[in-house]
Amino acid sequence: MNATPPTMTDTSAPAAAPTSGQVATIDTNRPGVPMSRLIAVELRKLVNTRAGLWLVLAIGLVSLLIMTAMLIWAEDRDLVFGNIFGLMNIPTGFLLPVLAILLVTSEWGQRTGLVTFTLEPRRSRVVVAKLATALVAAVGAMLTALGFGALGNLLAGECVVVLNPDAVSSIVRLRKSSMQLASKMRFVSAQLVALLSDELWLRNAQHSNAMAQRLEASVRDIPGVQVMRPVQANAVFATLPADVTHRLQQTYPFYTWDESTGEVRWMASFDTTENDIDDFAAAIAREMSRQS
Repeated sequence: MNATPPTMTDTSAPAAAPTSGQVATIDTNRPGVPMSRLIAVELRKLVNTRAGLWLVLAIGLVSLLIMTAMLIWAEDRDLVFGNIFGLMNIPTGFLLPVLAILLVTSEWGQRTGLVTFTLEPRRSRVVVAKLATALVAAVGAMLTALGFGALGNLLAGECVVVLNPDAVSSIVRLRKSSMQLASKMRFVSAQLVALLSDELWLRNAQHSNAMAQRLEASVRDIPGVQVMRPVQANAVFATLPADVTHRLQQTYPFYTWDESTGEVRWMASFDTTENDIDDFAAAIAREMSRQS
């Protein structure tokens, strides 16, 4: 006996067939994504990938390295804001175009193009957002270089101390006619104002001199070490064997004052601690004991 198979009835309405020639379009009249949000998203994309993050960090690190190198090796006359800022902009000029290229190619390299243009189908707005992001990144890089340049200029600040009150009135004209005037003199002078206020300079000098006295007292009885000059400020001059000097300089940087006699110069500063002095004196005693 043959059973009749059960039948299923589709009660849903049939899908409307697309009209011939009709093409689905995007409603461009609806409000678009706010431009500020698009720019914020593009800025986030800059650091969301390893390449973008390292490129942004490289701009800051290169600026810091240039400032440090100039402070260490540049001549005093070259330590002006314009030189520091100009040198920092050289590598930035090479790295910023790469950053702009990453902004565009990341849509394909990171496969975000479909999401981007689905959320904001107006490609012109996406392009404008990318251009604005590139400008923001460029301004940020320039401000970074500007900040490090100003910092480097501040660290290189110097002042002239006039001890004769009668000569103070003419020092302004002498400074303008014979010396270099920094473009940001108020910023450079801020540290000097702090140094000369509340006798900070005097406390720093007294501490430096006291540390030099402590060092001289610690090394004067070490066999083979001879202090050559009276300690009148924050410097100690002593003679050491050349090989001892060389070994000590591997850990403690100091200058050889006279190669022919083996005289060296040890300097104390405002941030030298008693532990620094004691450790250095102990190192000298160890090296001299090896010598004997």
